[in-house]
Formats: sequence, C-alpha cells, structure tokens
Amino acid sequence: MLAREGRIRLEVAMRPEDPPLVHGPWHLRDKKRLQTVVEVEGGGSCVLDVHDSWEVDEGDLAAHDLYFKRSLSPETLLMPGGHKLRTLGLLNDVRPDFLDMIELRNELGAARSAPARLQKLLRWAVLSVGARLDLGSRPTLSRMSSPPTPGQPAGVLLMAGLWDPAPVPTWAAGKREEWESINQMRIECIRALRREFGNRFHGGIRPSAYARQRAPDLMLPSEKAAGQRAFVRHARERPVCVTSTGLHGSNGWRLAEFVALSRAIVSEPLRYTVPGPFAAGTHYLPFTSPEECVAQVARLFDDPAARDAMAQRNWEYFGTWQRPERLALRVIALTHAIGRGDPG
Repeated sequence: MLAREGRIRLEVAMRPEDPPLVHGPWHLRDKKRLQTVVEVEGGGSCVLDVHDSWEVDEGDLAAHDLYFKRSLSPETLLMPGGHKLRTLGLLNDVRPDFLDMIELRNELGAARSAPARLQKLLRWAVLSVGARLDLGSRPTLSRMSSPPTPGQPAGVLLMAGLWDPAPVPTWAAGKREEWESINQMRIECIRALRREFGNRFHGGIRPSAYARQRAPDLMLPSEKAAGQRAFVRHARERPVCVTSTGLHGSNGWRLAEFVALSRAIVSEPLRYTVPGPFAAGTHYLPFTSPEECVAQVARLFDDPAARDAMAQRNWEYFGTWQRPERLALRVIALTHAIGRGDPG
C-alpha cells in the first residue's frame, strides 16, 4: 500500500523456506517461517517476528538493529540485546483492496512445483476477483475494518475454533495442557453466553473432527457458517464481541479484528505488550472465567453509551496504531532512525 501510494520504493526477495527445527522446544519448530527481515535503504535493518510465542531468535536479535515481536513479554526486555526489542502490535490476516502483484509473486515463489504454482495462481485469481465483486471471503482492508455504528441493539458474538492436541508430542505435555485449557475456556464461555443471553447471542465452534468429539452441541452448522465472510457479517451486526487468549498466550487475531471493526470487546487479559494507549477498562473489559465473561457482557448491554464509547476508542486506536500501512511505516521509520544512530 505504501509503495502504491509512492511513499516508499519496495523490493521483495523470497528466500528458501527454512526447514522445521529438530532441536529445542516443539512449538518453535516452525518459528523461522514466521520471521521476515526488513532492510531500509540508507541505514537500518530489523526482524518482524509474528510467531505466537514469546521466544526470541537470539541470532537474528544480534544481527539486526531492531527486532519487532508480535508477542513481546516485558520480561524478555531484560535479556541480552533486549534494548533492540519493540512490540509489533495487534495483528490479523488482512490484504489490500487492490490486486496486489507483489502478493502474487510471493505466493508463486513459495510454491515448490509447477502444479503447485498453477494451483496458487488460480486460487489467488478467484479470491481477488471475488473480492472486487464483494464475493468470497478474501480479508480485504475495507471488509475487515469499519467505523462505529452507534445505537445498535444489544447483541454479543463469540465464534471460535478448538485446537486438537493430538499432534502435540507426549514430551511436550505442558503444551497439550495449555491447548486443552484454551479449548475448555472457549467451550464454557459459549455455553454460558448462550444460556444467559439466548437469541441476543450468536456463536459456536468451527466444525472439525475434534470439535465433534468435544462439543458437538456447540458446532456451527457448516464451514460456510463458520467462515470469514459469515464472521464479519455477524461481528458488524453485534456491538459486543468476545475473544479469548490465543496459542502460547498470544493476543489473538480475533482481538485485532474486533478493534478494526470498532466493536466493544470482552477479552481475557492480555499477556503481551501492545503499542500505544490500549488498555483494559477502556478498549476491552477483561475476564478470567466464564461467569466473569457473562458479567462483563451484561455490563456493556446495560450501558449503551459505554459500549459506543469503547467502540469509538477502538476505531481511533486502529486508525493510529493498527492500520497496516501505518504499522509498516512506523517499523520503517524506527528502523531507519536506529540504523542511522538515533537512540530514540
């Protein structure tokens, strides 16, 4: 988007995908795949690390001027080189509204065979053309963000997926317990919200074989009903939206999506830092149990002015700190300043 506006000159180089790590924690096996290096002409380079977990790649931290971390824990700042760490912010999958040839080139570059490249090309074409006709589920910026709609009748949304712990190896038992805890919180919150608010609640679990075992009564009726297009429609119709902690304690994509859609938010407390003035009580109401989740939703139902004010604050936060091109420009400006020796 910045390159299209003429604000930067952008060159993208694809590197071979790193193989999964065979040593170290199981959940970091794919970490390198979720890191990108940005080099700024005239000075400065940084790493963008969007992995869910808090762990930092110490080699990349030493090799570059700055290291932007999606899940930045305050304790990590105390590690050697911690002065280079910066929080990247709330993130979700969002694409430009125009047909992005850089994205297409990246997609094709990641394919490992001619049939795979053809498949990616056809899928990209269908999704891109469909988005221009307002069809399909491509998460374009205009679809994934919208200003507040004051005065909406009280309604609440919680659509979530469950993480099947079967792939977690037995020697990573802590991660298996973590996944099961995430699943249990989501299941219990959906049940509690449905019981308390009846037809003012919409939500359920994304269909899967694991969801069919754990909570068949909560499964949404189809993949289409659980898809991105249906999710955005329901979120726009309901002023209160609920989200839970992501894998490894991360600030989940749903949180970023609800901020961009100017919703009043009820969320588990954030474990990782977020840039700018984003805080519990002003941008979201925290909960630590299903009962507290219900109570916080009821609080927003009972105070339309408070939920409209929260929606407005989230829209303002999105415009300043989270819009993709502004987040990218902040990364570039900070990296260039540090690379040229500006300690700020």
